[in-house]
Amino acid sequence: MNRIQLLFATTLTLLLSTASLIAQEPTAYKIYKADGTPTTYTDMIDDLSSRDVIFFGEQHNCPVAHWLELCVLRSLYQKNGDLTLGMEMFESDTQSVIDEYFSGLISEERFLSESRPWPNYSTDYMPIVDYAREQSIPLIATNVPRRYADVVNKKGLSLLRESATTQALSYMAPLTFEPEPGEEGFFGAMLGMNGQQSDPERVERLQAAQSLKDATMAHFIIRNKRPGVPLLHLNGSYHSINDKGIVHYLRQFAPTLKIGTIATARQEETDRLDEAYTGISDYVIIISEDFTRSY
Repeated sequence: MNRIQLLFATTLTLLLSTASLIAQEPTAYKIYKADGTPTTYTDMIDDLSSRDVIFFGEQHNCPVAHWLELCVLRSLYQKNGDLTLGMEMFESDTQSVIDEYFSGLISEERFLSESRPWPNYSTDYMPIVDYAREQSIPLIATNVPRRYADVVNKKGLSLLRESATTQALSYMAPLTFEPEPGEEGFFGAMLGMNGQQSDPERVERLQAAQSLKDATMAHFIIRNKRPGVPLLHLNGSYHSINDKGIVHYLRQFAPTLKIGTIATARQEETDRLDEAYTGISDYVIIISEDFTRSY
């Protein structure tokens, strides 16, 4: 093959590759309603801005989901003029540290050393926290301190009910809640996937620990919900899909609240909603599998 033939072949290959890429219309994400109907970001925000509590269910290691969380935070704040932000990623006993950082009392360095942020904070959550701080949007640490969830996971909810101090109890939902029913199969499968035995007592403890987290997040959402001001809550998708998890307890504790939900999921193709994701939330954001994960 001479140079002219090589140049022609190379050019033809580039043209065909470009045509193929154009035909595929690569898309980072697409938004669907619960029934699988495509919708727009603007329409989603217009709808959710009228809700009392909006859940954004993320994939913890998805950069696109974290960017969209920041977009939704900005859009809801700009549309409503006020907003409260709740995050699973901070535990309730760090609330005073968050408040001191937002007020300017303590430095960012001290905030980071004492608020126990998740390992991916700097890449995935810092822009969200920075925006909330800049706009004076209250940030609520909603999750139960992990030490108490660990007690329940290893020794059961009854020990926490018997032995927790008054101070400890202030960091969680009142322990009168009942573990969410009907999830035994899921937690048994979870244990099996992790190579652990899934005997009934072990499943019960794991389920109770999960319920403590969800009930506590619902508790602090209600406690910090300001009249007439929407509250956006960021959490893993599992905590708010199918009206389960936090949503289950929120509907029990405050049945009159208007709730809106967003879930994120990954698919190889974004031009349709897989049946598995139909109906899991009010809106499902499908993100291309091509995107790398943050960890």
